[in-house]
Amino acid sequence: MTFKPRMQMMSMSIEHDKAVRGSIYFLNLDDRYKKEKPYAFRYPVRGVEQTNMRMTPTEGIRIKDIRGRENDFTFDKDGFTVANVDHGVSYSDFFTEQGLKSYFKVMECMLQSLLGAEKVHIFRHGIRKRHVEFPVSTGQPYEYDQPTSVAHIDTTPKEAQMEIRRQYGADAEQYLSKSRYQWIK
Repeated sequence: MTFKPRMQMMSMSIEHDKAVRGSIYFLNLDDRYKKEKPYAFRYPVRGVEQTNMRMTPTEGIRIKDIRGRENDFTFDKDGFTVANVDHGVSYSDFFTEQGLKSYFKVMECMLQSLLGAEKVHIFRHGIRKRHVEFPVSTGQPYEYDQPTSVAHIDTTPKEAQMEIRRQYGADAEQYLSKSRYQWIK
């Protein structure tokens, strides 16, 4: 299991020290975001701009290959870690309710141990499978979410608190009043 930032490498050039140079798209600073949040609809909505986001690629970002150095990275120091987990779930089982339930149980136990957490709860998941025409949109709904194409953050502290309230209802405050809780993607 690997925790990593999501990014798309556009043009890449390989360097000799197992790294690539690539472009990552970032949101432009724009005064319009003081009045409205950046948004993007998955599918066109009649009469509404599909996205109000203006992006600029940051060129030449050095992206290192960590193969052979997986043990050098820790969640606390680097924000991700590489964990080899024998989860016992076959590829086809990821598409069944029972297979996912088994996998999530193993992941919850692994994360609880890794983080020293009192409780771990997996509350949402998604499967991304690249369509053969990605990143060009077909204009039709895809069976699976596509890989992301921009640097992004999946949540805010406020959204994490709202999700805890959705998941735990009346018991939410006991978790929110603890010294620390995390949303890990």
